[in-house]
Parts: sequence; C-alpha cells; structure tokens
Amino acid sequence: MSDRFTVRRTPGERRQDPAVPWDTLPQEALVKVFSYLCDGDRLQASLACKAWHRVLGMARLWRLRSFCFRCQNDFHMRQVCYDGFFREHGQHLQQVILEFASPNRDVVRCFQAFVAKANECTALRLLTIKVRLLFLPFELEQWSGYRTKIVRALCLLLKRQPMLQEADFYFCQFTHNEGLQVLKAVTGDLRLKTRRNITTLSIREFFQRSTLDISLSTFTEVMGRFSALAYLRVDQTFFAVQIAGMTSGLRGRSSRSGPMNLPHALSIHNKQLHIDKQFHYLCDAVLDKLITGCAQTLRHLDIVMNTTVVHAIDSHTWSLAVQRCPSLTVTVRLHKTFTFEEYSRVLVASMPLTRDFRCKSALVPITKFKRKA
Repeated sequence: MSDRFTVRRTPGERRQDPAVPWDTLPQEALVKVFSYLCDGDRLQASLACKAWHRVLGMARLWRLRSFCFRCQNDFHMRQVCYDGFFREHGQHLQQVILEFASPNRDVVRCFQAFVAKANECTALRLLTIKVRLLFLPFELEQWSGYRTKIVRALCLLLKRQPMLQEADFYFCQFTHNEGLQVLKAVTGDLRLKTRRNITTLSIREFFQRSTLDISLSTFTEVMGRFSALAYLRVDQTFFAVQIAGMTSGLRGRSSRSGPMNLPHALSIHNKQLHIDKQFHYLCDAVLDKLITGCAQTLRHLDIVMNTTVVHAIDSHTWSLAVQRCPSLTVTVRLHKTFTFEEYSRVLVASMPLTRDFRCKSALVPITKFKRKA
C-alpha cells in the first residue's frame, strides 16, 4: 500500500493575482472622475499610471474653475494657484466663477493679486465669468472701505477678456455707479468695437437695497451698448426706481407712498430679462433698446411673477417686439394666485407664449483663497 503525498505548488508556480488594468479604463470615464476631484487629489491620482497622468494635462479638465475668496486662507493653495495654475492651465481656462465672503484687507489683496496674475497670462481667453456673493447686505459696512478696489479690479479683469461671451452677476449689491461701471466693462470699448460677442448677461440682486437714485435713462443708455445678446436676465428685487416720463406703453396704477409696484421677475434666456418683486426697471425705453439693438438675437423672454400684479406691458408693445424680433417667444410663470383682471393684464393676445426653458447647473472644482484674519 503506497503512501499518499500532498503536492504543493512552489511560490513560483502559484497562481498570480490578475493585474488591475488601470491604464485601460476609458478616457471619458477618467476625465469625469478627475473633474470631481480637488487639485491635490488629482495630483495623487495622476501617479497611478501614465494614462492617468496624461488625463491630468487634458484641456477639458481645466476649462471650468471656481475661485473662492474668504478671510481664512491656506497660503500654499494661494501660491499654487497664482504661480502654477495660470502658467500651466491658463490657456485651457474658459469659465470662471468668483465667490466672495467674510471681507477684510487680505481678501482684497488676494483678489487684486489674482486679477494681476490672470491679466499677465496672455494665453487666457475667458468665455464666461460669474460673480457670486460679492457684497452681502449684512456686510455692506465692512465692505465699504474695500468695495472701490474690488470693483476696480473686477473691471480690469472684464476689460482684458475680449472673447467674453457670458457674464453672470448674483448678489453683488453694487451701488448705481459701480453697477454701471461693471456693465460698461463687460461691453468693452465701443469706439474700438472690442466687444460685440456678449451673448449672455445675467443680473440678479445687482444693486443694493438702499439704492434709490438709480437713473433709468443712464441704465437704458448702458443697456444699449449690448448688440448681440442671446440671454439677458435682470433681477430687480431690490430696485426702488423713480420713473418720470418714461412709462409710456405701460398700464397700471402707482402707489401713493412710493414707486410703482410691478411684476416680480422678468427674465430673458436667449435674450432674457428678469425683473423681481415690487419695483419696475423695464419700460419702453429699455425694451426698445433691446429689441432694436439685439433684433437678430432675441429669442426668448421668461417672465416670472410672485407679487401682486398692478400693471404689465400692453398688447401694442408686444406686437412691436414680435415685429422686430420674429423669433421671439415668451414664458410666463406666476408663483401666486391672481385675479382674472390681473391675469388679463399680463397675458395679452399678442404675447408669443411658449413652454418653459430651464438651465442645468454644473458641478465645478473649487479653488479656495483664505487667509487668517
């Protein structure tokens, strides 16, 4: 009877674990994954293999960027962005989001340095600039000593981007003069015709609540500088406008104690105008500038109302707008219950109504600028 022996494999003969094919993953999937990572994690991931390292240098990975300026900061992050980001990826950057919070002297200096580095990058060709939370209402006094420098730096950045197509301002809380300076910077130099390709302009909470000296004629003149807008949004939630001799074509009743109470929001997406809450900033003069200067590009008007309607643009004005802009369509969204009289005052027969259009927001990597107070 023979003995039984258990034959064991030598280490060299043992089955090896299959190698993970990191370098064979689809490039589209890698770009999507990298787009959700911060800069530090992107660098770490790029060390996995050569294929992943190549993704780190792809242009589409750096086309959209959000920069946050706050009172607490990491000095290394600031240096990486200033000294490395624009040098290595400035030629790829196309869309920028600027966010501000907790103002102090260092925030202003940080933003000025950011603008200086951006303007030094000759390869930088921004297509979109979005500004968020520039001056919060409860921080207006804190910002008062710095707002002039912030606005001046912002205007310098806007003027140096001749390829700019979209400008979006949300809760900037500018004074009347500051707001007009920014809009003029967006339009560029009219005499030299350096900016005729602005197709999208969004203005939400653009002026301060306490701004009572807004000149409608001046605003109308500035809006006339735009000649190719495809999307315009003007949010007038906090406008207190004194309209004198410029309300022809508008039907309604005025308040005894103050300015007219007007529709809440009027937006235009492919030429979109947005007027918010109780004060009115769209009259025949402004509308005439839009449908005359942008007749070839005006496509859609989105009107949003959530307060008591006391007047609306009449049927004749809508007819004129349709004649000048044959492709114009209008969307009306009413967020409150209105009477039949109020409905009929807004929804007139000549209004070219259509379905609603909504934009989807995108997630973007964020670069934070913080310095300790």
